[in-house]
Amino acid sequence: MPPKKDAKGGSKDKGAKGGASGSDDKGAKEKKGGNAVKVRHILCEKQSKILEAMEKLKAGQKFPDVAAAYSEE
Repeated sequence: MPPKKDAKGGSKDKGAKGGASGSDDKGAKEKKGGNAVKVRHILCEKQSKILEAMEKLKAGQKFPDVAAAYSEE
């Protein structure tokens, strides 16, 4: 199978043409592995209840307290 080409049309595999002398800066910037994301939500059917919950959060009330009071889930 032939080597894959990069976006510029060149070969990614440097082979014997100078791949050893130049360093690949792109590899140092790439992150390896996965990321974790924590997601929380408050489920409400009525818009007025949603707006009340949002106002409480903006006023500084803790998310778990607002979620316990307003979420229908």
